[in-house]
Amino acid sequence: MDAGASRTDPCSEINPELWTYFCHVKNRPHQPSAVWTEYDVVASITEYQHQRGLSAMTEKMTEAERLQAYIDALFQSRLEAADFLGVQERSIYRWLAGERRVSRMAIRLLDSELQRRYPVDAATEKA
Repeated sequence: MDAGASRTDPCSEINPELWTYFCHVKNRPHQPSAVWTEYDVVASITEYQHQRGLSAMTEKMTEAERLQAYIDALFQSRLEAADFLGVQERSIYRWLAGERRVSRMAIRLLDSELQRRYPVDAATEKA
């Protein structure tokens, strides 16, 4: 995300990787949208996870794809993700390359952080 960009700017412009992931998960055409902000996309993903359980959305994804989606949504770099998780950056690369299994605790921490940063309010849950 650009330093000057806001979470209220179109997601397809400021975080194209997250937008691609969102379009894939929601089975929607991968076309830019001026309506869906980064905040809306993350809130939608979080709401979906909350409604379906943590594994429903990601059961078809590999561990590495799931980890990459979390990193794209939460951090500026893999180094920042490694610092947050308390692991070396090379562990992140090994997980993403499929050389090692992704730590379950790492996935739980990332999921908790996603929900902490982008809580689903009661109005969004009912909609």
